[in-house]
Amino acid sequence: MKKCSHMPLAGARFGRLTVEGPAPHRRRSEGPKPARWCLCDCGERVSVAVRDLHKVGGTRSCGCLVRETAQRRRLPVPVGERFGRFTVEGPGAEGPGDSRWLCRCDCGQVRTVYADSLKSGHTRSCGCLQRPVPPVGERFGALVVQGEAEPDARRKSRWVCLCDCGRTVTIRANNLRARGHKPCGCARRRS
Repeated sequence: MKKCSHMPLAGARFGRLTVEGPAPHRRRSEGPKPARWCLCDCGERVSVAVRDLHKVGGTRSCGCLVRETAQRRRLPVPVGERFGRFTVEGPGAEGPGDSRWLCRCDCGQVRTVYADSLKSGHTRSCGCLQRPVPPVGERFGALVVQGEAEPDARRKSRWVCLCDCGRTVTIRANNLRARGHKPCGCARRRS
């Protein structure tokens, strides 16, 4: 019998699975498919189709990995505990025992977040950490930043600035940084 190069040899590892040897062909709608006996790190022995071992995102455990991930998502989170800018207020909309928790961000936004995202540090805020912080008091040419304004229709950050001429203007954060040293338009009016 001719061996195919894509057939995993005994001892090959795929995630948590170690190939032991040939197993009876797996029945599929397209016909029988070659399979291998694999030993999972947890001790379980399973038969896996060869194509599922080679497939990107294919079989990587006996099923224990999925169970562990689901269990980790249901971890209890103490009310009042802080994770980044979030403070846990209680169980999410699904009720007690669910994997989501109601959290309040330091900026005031309320979000429902998975427990494992909180504990792993993957989710640390409602998104406000990614918004630029207005550099209050910083000068950009004739403009001095006074504070943050409401985001525009595209949800872009805007800052309230005071021009040297005394006029208050609201300008997008990225435009202020890009235009830098241009005033509110008072220089154009004077000429």
